[in-house]
Amino acid sequence: MFRNFFVVSFIFVCLFSFLSVPASAQGYDDIKLETVSAPHGFENSVSYEISYFQKVNGVPFEVFPTRIEKEKDLDLILAQVVKRIIDIEYNGKGRYLDETTLNDSTPQEIQHLISTDYISKAWSKAGQKEMAHYLQQNSNFLKLFRFDAYLDYSDDKGSTYSGLDANPLLVRFGQERGRDIVTIVFVNQSAE
Repeated sequence: MFRNFFVVSFIFVCLFSFLSVPASAQGYDDIKLETVSAPHGFENSVSYEISYFQKVNGVPFEVFPTRIEKEKDLDLILAQVVKRIIDIEYNGKGRYLDETTLNDSTPQEIQHLISTDYISKAWSKAGQKEMAHYLQQNSNFLKLFRFDAYLDYSDDKGSTYSGLDANPLLVRFGQERGRDIVTIVFVNQSAE
């Protein structure tokens, strides 16, 4: 009898814990970014995996919001991604920015940016083929952007650098319980 009481009590505790979750249980109030390997064949690229968390009674639990929810909040999600890119890939390497912009892009623009020699060399033919394959294979799950970073900084010797990085930024939405992946390709387009 004591054992049955314990089982029933456990079920009630679990049930009430579940019911105490807000109605927006699939919503989220925090995201975490973790550096992961860039897709195979990608050159000059960094990828981040995005995890979404909802706090329940002060404890964070990973949730998997719908694509509609994520697209609605995409500007907020990308703000955190861009901040991380700026902190690690630019400021962390002593390359400081004057301003940045983030605009929608197309597969054609991305292919053009990686296949053209700027200050950054064009990708190899194999890399370009991998990008074309990635864009086609994931077309239903991708949002494409161009992250322009206007560089303006002085090094410790007093030399001043200015320039433009026109970086493709690819957001691949995870399916069902898959995590989203954001990949940035660094393209140093011009310098003064």
